[in-house]
Amino acid sequence: MSDSRRAWLIGGGALALVGFVLGGGVCVCGGSGWLLATMPEYETTDERALVEGEAAGRVGTAEDCLVSGAERARVCGELGLDCLNHAESYVRACLRAAPASPELCAGAPARVGVLQDLDYASALCVRHGIAEDVGCETAARGAEVYCAR
Repeated sequence: MSDSRRAWLIGGGALALVGFVLGGGVCVCGGSGWLLATMPEYETTDERALVEGEAAGRVGTAEDCLVSGAERARVCGELGLDCLNHAESYVRACLRAAPASPELCAGAPARVGVLQDLDYASALCVRHGIAEDVGCETAARGAEVYCAR
């Protein structure tokens, strides 16, 4: 390989590396800027879910909390992770404010996030007449966190 061709390859490689590093920096900075800009909106929405959940729990039952939490989660769709998190927060706040239901925590896994979650979610939803879907999973996650406290 000639020296001039080697110089072009090295120069082109260095230029590509600099472009990649600068482009990555722009993406990271831009992404973190977007994340920081949306955090207040996320926190406000989650606070609203907590307030609404607590209000619903004061006038309803644990079953009402699960059913309404599942309904909230269903409108999120499979990919609405923020929305699903807010629905789970709603369920947890609702259950804390609702009259205690000893049967709610029957069969709840000792730790949140283990494989038994699926069995618990399925049994909980069947027991309360909730369709086994993303709404069920979200409501059950909120109940698991509530039961683990």
